Amino acid sequence: MQGVDFNPSFVSINIITGTICSDTYHSPWQLFAIYGPPHYAEKSEFWDKLQRLCNNTKILFLLIGDFNGYMYDSEKVLSSTSGTSTTEMFLAMNQIGAIDLGAIANELTL
Repeated sequence: MQGVDFNPSFVSINIITGTICSDTYHSPWQLFAIYGPPHYAEKSEFWDKLQRLCNNTKILFLLIGDFNGYMYDSEKVLSSTSGTSTTEMFLAMNQIGAIDLGAIANELTL
């Protein structure tokens, strides 16, 4: 192998995941490319599925993308209301042991 290989293992409208192998980093790792559902009615099922996928991953993994949610009420710039998605995202991320690295964006994307 030369370069990087991506072997997809799960593909849906909100989650694409697969194993990354490269000739420079010899341990495979799992990539989760995320586009979180924008509609409240779909969020609970999304977080449940993401948790199951992460819990079944036995190698290092990275979650990256637009989660269409926020971990803390203080991150919500355009509205002062909190929502269930905040709690669901916070609980899901804690349950899988994720570390929030934050985001760099203008205020209209948060």
